[in-house]
Amino acid sequence: MALACNPELVVADEPTTALDVIVQYQILDLIRNLRDRLQISMILISHDLSVVAELCDKVAIMYAGKIVEFGDIFEIFEMPKHPYTRALLKSIPKMEGAKTRLAFISGSVPDLTGVVPACRFYERCPYAQKKCAEIEPETEQVDRTHSVACHFWRDIK
Repeated sequence: MALACNPELVVADEPTTALDVIVQYQILDLIRNLRDRLQISMILISHDLSVVAELCDKVAIMYAGKIVEFGDIFEIFEMPKHPYTRALLKSIPKMEGAKTRLAFISGSVPDLTGVVPACRFYERCPYAQKKCAEIEPETEQVDRTHSVACHFWRDIK
């Protein structure tokens, strides 16, 4: 039904949630084929980074309602700059190599009904400093296609 009026843009919100891996593959293949055949743009909203990697050219990483990093999918996955993006990518299970404990992000998401710290990731960030609790970070260009909102992204190795 969403395609009946020939839209230029389709928003797909968690299109593969709660599907088994076979049906998920079929849905991703259908979405990719429709996108290419109809030449439509698509915004995909997902918590599943493997789905994002499969379908997207660009990615916006959001934390607590704010975009903290944006860029080309390969650049973000290969050279993440924001501490939250780095933590997300470290939490993806690896199929090869030695077995290791799954990484996780300590702490809790901030309560967005009250006063939110200037950097919403401040209380969970291993690189946080006093400035992070006081001043919201500006979005800075890393390069022509990659941006990040973090005071100390240049200092993170």
